[in-house]
Amino acid sequence: MKKLVSAAASLALAASMVGSAVPFATGAADSSKTLEIRAFEDTAGNAVSTTITADQIAAGDVTIPFGIYLNEATNDCDSITCQWSVNSKDGDASTANVSFVSHEAGTPYYAAKRDVTLSDGSTGSTDNIIGFSGTIIQNKRKGDYFSLTGTNPQFFAQAGYKSGNIDNAWGSATWITPGDGSGYKWAGDKSDSYPIYVQDAVFKKGTPPGTYTIDFADYVTDSEYPDNMSCMIESNGKMTTKNGKLNLKSLTITIEGDSTNPPATTTSTTKPVNNTTTTTTKPVNNTTTTTTKPQNPNAKSDFVVTPADVKGKPGETVEVEVYAKAGSHKVGQYVVRLDNADLPQGITASLDDPLCYAVGATGNYEYKLLGDTYYCSTLSSGDPTTVNEDEPVIIFTFKIPETAQPGTYDWNLSRFHVVEDGINHIEFDATINPGKITVEGDVTPGTTTTTTEGPKTTTTTTTTKPQNPDAMKDFIVTPNDVEVNPGETVDVEVYAKAGSHKVGQYVVRLDNADLPQGITASLDDPLCYAVGATGNYEYKLLGDTYYCSTLSSGDPTTVNEDEPVIIFTFTVPKTATPGEYTWNISRFHVVEDGINHVEFDATINPGKIVIKGEGTTTTTTETPKTTTTTTTSEAPKTTTTTTTTSDQPGDVLYGDVNCDKKVNIADVVVLNKWLNDAKSYDMSAQGKINANCCDKDTTDVDSNDSQAIIQSIVHLVDISKGTCTSAQLQK
Repeated sequence: MKKLVSAAASLALAASMVGSAVPFATGAADSSKTLEIRAFEDTAGNAVSTTITADQIAAGDVTIPFGIYLNEATNDCDSITCQWSVNSKDGDASTANVSFVSHEAGTPYYAAKRDVTLSDGSTGSTDNIIGFSGTIIQNKRKGDYFSLTGTNPQFFAQAGYKSGNIDNAWGSATWITPGDGSGYKWAGDKSDSYPIYVQDAVFKKGTPPGTYTIDFADYVTDSEYPDNMSCMIESNGKMTTKNGKLNLKSLTITIEGDSTNPPATTTSTTKPVNNTTTTTTKPVNNTTTTTTKPQNPNAKSDFVVTPADVKGKPGETVEVEVYAKAGSHKVGQYVVRLDNADLPQGITASLDDPLCYAVGATGNYEYKLLGDTYYCSTLSSGDPTTVNEDEPVIIFTFKIPETAQPGTYDWNLSRFHVVEDGINHIEFDATINPGKITVEGDVTPGTTTTTTEGPKTTTTTTTTKPQNPDAMKDFIVTPNDVEVNPGETVDVEVYAKAGSHKVGQYVVRLDNADLPQGITASLDDPLCYAVGATGNYEYKLLGDTYYCSTLSSGDPTTVNEDEPVIIFTFTVPKTATPGEYTWNISRFHVVEDGINHVEFDATINPGKIVIKGEGTTTTTTETPKTTTTTTTSEAPKTTTTTTTTSDQPGDVLYGDVNCDKKVNIADVVVLNKWLNDAKSYDMSAQGKINANCCDKDTTDVDSNDSQAIIQSIVHLVDISKGTCTSAQLQK
């Protein structure tokens, strides 16, 4: 079977993906919690018997639905992991006779819709299984459905589990508290009003009589870490059967028959194993960070990370060491992300050397990649460690493409988060200093491009990014074109052409910095409609990235190309300038086969949004140099732009159009307003000098200057010296 992740890896997710500190629930923490396997109801909503008569098993297959339930007094779980299997001492529980079938919370199960009211006040009519925590969503496209709370839950059912030395039918569940720190509420009055997960135990026709039990498979997952159990809850520390804080209850099913029948071969239960390590890193704050790279105002000022300055030639690779000044802080875990989109000139980053050398303790501390983020636990005997400031905290390998333009470029880490004390939820974003990379060589002169413009009532801005050269050519995502008025919202549907590919998981990111005119994006409708299987498949936010598991019974699913793969809601500010704008999804990644590591970035076509305004027509064309040209049917300018070149050294801050001594998106807004209608917006003389930051010696202020400021904000070009040219802009 092709799974999104291996079963062992799914269990490790609980430790490595717990997103952030969970608010403490009201009341004292539980001294123990219980996981219980109980009979569930049938599709008509009726209770089922756990006794199978001889006549029933002789007539055909018999299905006993069962659920995994959590019994707790305080809702303070960080993560829940458990495994189970079927056993019998006097029957035959082998896979020839007994199998498991999955039914996840939030998927259709009941024969008819039922009216449901949950403890959070949400109501609806749905045929979905209701899970232990979540809410009813009233969806205009699919009708009412149940949405399970949690970050990237993983559920599996399969015939045996080699890593656990389990030969019979096997199941597992991994649930993680929401990554945004919001915690969770029970769907019902109690924690066990509804199950975490439901499966069918299917007993095939002729299964021998006997007593069958569905038991939790509870064992040490790695002999080097004896506290890591296959059944474990993290809640203010580990809760396991070994420390007496976790209780496990089995389900008994009886198949009646002739007691004189000789007993079948006894099937084995769980055996000792020595498996892949399941890490136990405590929660990490998944607060979203921006990719425009102004310094995070909430960053810890006395924990500062600084990349070393490096040089390299086009076509070469270079190692970039990052150092930390930690003050008095100790560290239990680092959480680091570096998106290639945040690097200049098409440079790509990898972690060829995964060691963290800055740990002030003996041992090898490695970064592990999860999604697009690196995690490194630096605990020593369970305690945070000091930081060795003379050694690098992480080392990236940069690959400079042959086509890179020589020059010196600034860049920033996309995220650097520190967990100092996971138990007491002490964690923070570090202050990130920019790095500098010099691409050596002779600068190739660019062709000067002249942009002709008339007085316009609209501005056309192209913000599309260069296509990823490694993107899968036969998996293409395309947003639909939309029109909207300033101050309104609009749904933007994205469709996929998948070729022969199936999908186990989508990983999607759309940064607001990649949208024009201050537009912001949200996911008001989290459903993925393009899944060629029944069920409600939702995107969950982890950090600044949306994840959607599209597995059906553990297998990847086909793509329904007639339905949207994701729907964004765009909010257009009232101040947005009318015009036609293109934009790109920041990332669209597909996991096809997690076991064999078949995953890829999709080819992303740009989307188009028209912000409507009265009496305006805007046409965008591109020259061979991919320079945007804007024309209108209106009369030529009556205002002349004059650029002063005799400024004194130190008087100019290129890009600072509004003269507030800073270069940020506000300067782009001011410049676009002036480009749109110079008569109605009076830019200062110094502002005009500062604005002329691209091709300043050959052209007046134009749309290339706006593009240059935007790209400087995200570290694609350097405008600080006034040497930026239109040839350097990423079209």
